[in-house]
Amino acid sequence: MLLKKVKLLSLFFIIAGISVARAQYKQFRSSPAVVVAGQSFDIAYDASGTSLSGMGNVKGIAYYYADFGWHGIDLKLSSTEKNKWSATVNSQKNWAMVAFKFMAGDSVDSNSGQTGGFLTPYAQLLRNPEDTARNAKGALAIWGLFRSSKYGFEIPDYLNQGKFVTDTVVSMYLQKELEQNHLPEYKSAFAVAYATSMYGAYGESSAPKISAVVNYLTRKNAPQTDMLSAWQILHNTQQPVKADSLGKAIEKKYSGSFIAKLEAYKAFAAQKDQAKMKEQGEEFLKKYPYDPVYAGLDRAYQIDYNRVYLTVILLQIGNNDFSVIDRYIDQLPYLSVINVYYKTVQIAHHRQSIDDKYLYTYSELLLKRMQAFKTNVPEAYQSYSPEQWLRFYNDYYIAGFFPMVLEHISVCRGAGKYEEGLQYAREAESFQHYSKESLNDDYVFLLNKTGHSDEVNEVLIKSIYENQVSAPMLDLLKQNYISKYKSEAGFEKYLQSLKNASASKLSKEDLTMINKAMVNWTMTDLKGKKISLVSLRGKTVVMDFWATWCVPCKASLPGMNLAVQRYKNDPNVVFYFVDTEETEPDYKQQIRQYLKDNGYTFNVLFDNPMLKGKGTGEVFARVSKAFQISGVPLKLIIDKNGVVRYMTSGFKGSATALSDEIAQLIELTKKQN
Repeated sequence: MLLKKVKLLSLFFIIAGISVARAQYKQFRSSPAVVVAGQSFDIAYDASGTSLSGMGNVKGIAYYYADFGWHGIDLKLSSTEKNKWSATVNSQKNWAMVAFKFMAGDSVDSNSGQTGGFLTPYAQLLRNPEDTARNAKGALAIWGLFRSSKYGFEIPDYLNQGKFVTDTVVSMYLQKELEQNHLPEYKSAFAVAYATSMYGAYGESSAPKISAVVNYLTRKNAPQTDMLSAWQILHNTQQPVKADSLGKAIEKKYSGSFIAKLEAYKAFAAQKDQAKMKEQGEEFLKKYPYDPVYAGLDRAYQIDYNRVYLTVILLQIGNNDFSVIDRYIDQLPYLSVINVYYKTVQIAHHRQSIDDKYLYTYSELLLKRMQAFKTNVPEAYQSYSPEQWLRFYNDYYIAGFFPMVLEHISVCRGAGKYEEGLQYAREAESFQHYSKESLNDDYVFLLNKTGHSDEVNEVLIKSIYENQVSAPMLDLLKQNYISKYKSEAGFEKYLQSLKNASASKLSKEDLTMINKAMVNWTMTDLKGKKISLVSLRGKTVVMDFWATWCVPCKASLPGMNLAVQRYKNDPNVVFYFVDTEETEPDYKQQIRQYLKDNGYTFNVLFDNPMLKGKGTGEVFARVSKAFQISGVPLKLIIDKNGVVRYMTSGFKGSATALSDEIAQLIELTKKQN
């Protein structure tokens, strides 16, 4: 046992010795090697032999630990020769440590692997400006803690996944820190990590030290945060009876304590009745508003404010009452804004279940909230440097925020907010580069409505090049062509000449040929006439399975209409639009009205009633089983012998692209005959 203690003690002093001159590596140096907090120092980075070797435009971030939190600054790197980079860092007196990361493109180097058995990322521990023989306050603690993933002190996306130091190493550094700094704020800040790492490293033998920590945290007149730390330690060190007893004491002493908050959240999360869940969620948010002081405890005990906000808001919006957004808009977390927008504005707009003039107010409100995060960094991302946050924000702009902008443009169009919609559309096109049909269509519409018709033809041509054009846009392009040349002759040739050949071609996956007989069927058309697959032998048949309730199905119909018009003079190609999976009693009348309203002259077939269950879908069910697919829209290209050659599902968003896709598949199918 004595030998084990000696070995551990030796290891401690080896590691502690390294920490004093942490900044000297093969690829990374600081000058001077020992830096006092508040002084400026230079760093030199050599990318040779790293993942950044030979790369230009290397960027760097310095993460500094101060006032018990991480913060990031962007380095102004300069280079005088290949692979050599340098910068000056102006530290402040409250800094404890600085960690460095270097990047170029998708490659990152923070030296976060193991070196000589130790995890030694590029870092500089600073000295105490009041006593330069000692490390800065918090430096030893954070050097141990930030290399572990267990205690909430790590830098996001800094260390390699799975490469962390042990509890033994963490506890050693914390022990050394607490020996140097007896200040109450340091004891409180690192107490949970110290006790938990001691227990993880030494088990029951660490009980006396853990008891001493708990006794300090529960001292007379201790703040609630300290008592909660003691409660958390008792949980982490397998002392549930003592934890429960302390929890009751905290709940009794402090009104609205975290213990009561945790119990309220558990009751909310376990509730099955939606009305009661909404009521409990509202009460929870009123009584326990989000407080960053308790963010660590919230994470540790899985209290998810995002879940509460979404539940309360979405349950009320389910009754088409959006006023709840007004109540919580200033509190909504980053991801909640995206989710609320999708569940409220986006769905209602696509379904046209709520007037756009009403939706506009909330679309704008949520969009402004999202935009505010660009300059007001959320608490969870405070460690990011300004450039790093902007990159992260822009990534989410693509995934979450940009779809909101596109939807808002469309809502502005429907609400008559043409100038505002055009402003957003211009910005969106500079990002999207005419590669999204719905945006292009809105842009053209808004240009016309705001008196910018002179720009329309250029937008049409750029959209055609990307093959992202709606049917109305195509009609407008044709009108412009006829106006210029006084004839429709040559328009198709002109149209094809405008397209980017690569944008019009299908991928190899789309061109994978099938060679399987179509299931036999007989269905009834709009006039009550029975049509069978057998009766269509000798023709290339395009079958489009769709439904009145299916938004992408109906969105694809303008493109399918273009394809129908393309082959209207070819007697050997026929299109049938099979309406399926309907449950409404008047669905046939709905279809007739829909076709009339949109000017479609499609050959529609009504799928047969299901043999078991309600609604239609007997043919589609057999097709789904035979070809192992599910869901509409589904388009099958069948050759003259009744064999399915190609199949495509979903809708990618462009009428002209869909028309070209169907045409390519028809021509390829013809060649198989």
